Amino acid sequence: MNAAELAEYCRKKGLYKEQIEAWRDVCLNANSREFNQTKKQLNPELIEEKNRVKTLEKHFLNIWLNKSSFVPNLIEIYAFYLFSYLLNV
Repeated sequence: MNAAELAEYCRKKGLYKEQIEAWRDVCLNANSREFNQTKKQLNPELIEEKNRVKTLEKHFLNIWLNKSSFVPNLIEIYAFYLFSYLLNV
């Protein structure tokens, strides 16, 4: 898979290039000790990413709910779709 195909795949699946590379490395080295080290390295990163997503969800939800008038602008529309997307991931 070339760089353009990888970028397109990542956009469609909501992944990062680094995740694909890490998973590929884990698969190639599945029977070695490096697997455990990579797993330990990925877990804190995934936990941090999940916490970041939860914080963004709360922030966007608060922005959406705290509006006194319902006149959506581009930021609100983006926040709504991002929040909806994150809930479905």
